[in-house]
Amino acid sequence: MSQGLQTVTSLGKISLSFKLCPKVSDIGLHSLAQALGPLTSLQDVTLNFSSWQKVKAAGLNALRKGLQSITSLKNLSLKFDGCSQMGDTGLFYLKQGLQTLLSLQNLSLNLTRWREITDSGLGYLKEGLQSLTSLQQISLNFSMCGKITDKGLNHLSQSLQKLSSLQEISLKFSFCEMMTDDGLGHLIKGLQDLTSLQKISLDCFSCPKITSVGRDRLKGELQMKLGSSLKSIHFSS
Repeated sequence: MSQGLQTVTSLGKISLSFKLCPKVSDIGLHSLAQALGPLTSLQDVTLNFSSWQKVKAAGLNALRKGLQSITSLKNLSLKFDGCSQMGDTGLFYLKQGLQTLLSLQNLSLNLTRWREITDSGLGYLKEGLQSLTSLQQISLNFSMCGKITDKGLNHLSQSLQKLSSLQEISLKFSFCEMMTDDGLGHLIKGLQDLTSLQKISLDCFSCPKITSVGRDRLKGELQMKLGSSLKSIHFSS
């Protein structure tokens, strides 16, 4: 496959799904990265690696090297849900990849069940996200990443504050049981000055320390701060 991709260097869009490929390892990601590197005309990339049990951070390091050369990229969707051997080191490499994609307008990351992610990992991700000042839409899924706390939400909030062009945001933290209303307070600070923001979706299903008080405060304050520019705010808990 890698040799085939390298022959179509003018390709503008690519979507590949390797979902439920239990035998694929970091070596497979390395080969894919080598194929993507020369495709410098790509503007839209969707890659699905769901439930790759053998993939570790080294594979993500290889992938980010391939993506770093595609500086014209505008849309990026990466699905790593169920890749349970990933953790903070994976987010460190992801950060390095994002920092070069300055033309990116739409970003979707599905990191469901990265159970070893901690607040430090979100600190790495913060450094990558805050470089993406052209970003208009972002979707981040941290469901079942149970080690994330309010400190991690503070890191995320600090990166969101930099994204002044952001129009839509979706955040999923289902089953992140250590998060509290204080974490929602951090998100308020991260979003309240984004005057281009039109749509907010927040999923905190089965987060027992998040209460209706915190939920109502987030919705109320953001509606007040953002005014008529905010068309929709949806909170699941």
